[in-house]
Amino acid sequence: MAGVSYPKWTRGETTTWKRTVDEDIIFVTQAATPILGLVSPGLNNLPVACEHTKFEWMEDELNLLESKVGATAGDATTPTPTGAVTIAATTFYVNFAEGEYFLAGHILQIEDELLIVTTAGTGADVVTTATRGYSYSDAAEHAAGSAVKIVSRAHNEGGAPTTDTYGVATLPYNFTQIWQQQFEFTSTEQAITRYGNVGRFDRLEAMTLKNLMTLMERTFLEGGRVERTTRTAIAATVGSSGGLLDTTAAYVYSENINDLASAALTRSDVLDLLQEIYARVGVEYMPTTILCNSWAKRKLNDFFEVYVQTSRTDRTGGAIYDRILTDFGELDIVMCTNVRADHMHFIHTPFCAIGPLKGEEFRTVELAQTTGLMTEYQVIGEYTMMIKNPKTHGRITGFSTST
Repeated sequence: MAGVSYPKWTRGETTTWKRTVDEDIIFVTQAATPILGLVSPGLNNLPVACEHTKFEWMEDELNLLESKVGATAGDATTPTPTGAVTIAATTFYVNFAEGEYFLAGHILQIEDELLIVTTAGTGADVVTTATRGYSYSDAAEHAAGSAVKIVSRAHNEGGAPTTDTYGVATLPYNFTQIWQQQFEFTSTEQAITRYGNVGRFDRLEAMTLKNLMTLMERTFLEGGRVERTTRTAIAATVGSSGGLLDTTAAYVYSENINDLASAALTRSDVLDLLQEIYARVGVEYMPTTILCNSWAKRKLNDFFEVYVQTSRTDRTGGAIYDRILTDFGELDIVMCTNVRADHMHFIHTPFCAIGPLKGEEFRTVELAQTTGLMTEYQVIGEYTMMIKNPKTHGRITGFSTST
């Protein structure tokens, strides 16, 4: 080891230093990135520490209690459904891969008719040998798409236990993503004093962190989940986190996504989606927040302004909302320019989280000094995002932004 003459100085070693900026995150996200401030204050609310570049969580739910009369084949290996259920039919189809939830003894309701299942359904989409017009009801024809509800279950006296099914827990996941941005300035710039006593280093560091937070918020909305398989160059497999719009990751249940195809957004559209989600998850796990851009926020103001109560002494016109009250619960409204103008996201906020790979929180790292006494720094961190239980989230898309 070579000796170095004293005095020891800051440039006397090649080892760089780092400065944690993790504690500064909460101060820069509130205005510029309101969604991050809501979903994950401090960017560290994962239920468990992330210790791998693939972050998994477990999801489970009760057995299916409702399906629909099938209209099209589920896949090439299953019979083609007959569509409508005729009056005489003792075999009919439900949504693909949901037949196995219909068991012997189940009493079903389709519109005004009750049916009792005498033979368990198949693992694909067939419900077989259903006794029609059970109890007080009469057999009737039912169109494809009619709701099929399990309303009760009967068992014969002294009968052997029936073969039942159970749902298998799933392991959704997301990948970590590295966020990095560099800044640099000369030693002279660091040394001089400017009017206003502006700390140039602190200012550049804060601006860099703020920019990274904006990109992270956009990733929460628009990001695509890609596994990292390369290290040395930016490529299609560099690795990134998925967000709400990632249809492959399916963090939002597909039947909770309503495309209005350029039609004007209405109050009924909002309530209809909430009603759909309510039918799937119940009141406990309803969306708690609406994320939208300015146009959708104006529409929400119009929808609910007529329900505002004022005192006789009020002299100010107009109303500003950050929360709405519906039959399906109260929802906060968060307006943000990072949301697409024709999109409105409905999320159950407690099921969303963001956090760092263990030990990789945002920090500022001093890099090697370059020619001309330029000092380089980078703000860098590695984080992942969790959006769990897809049926608790929804989305309205494609609405007009002019009518």
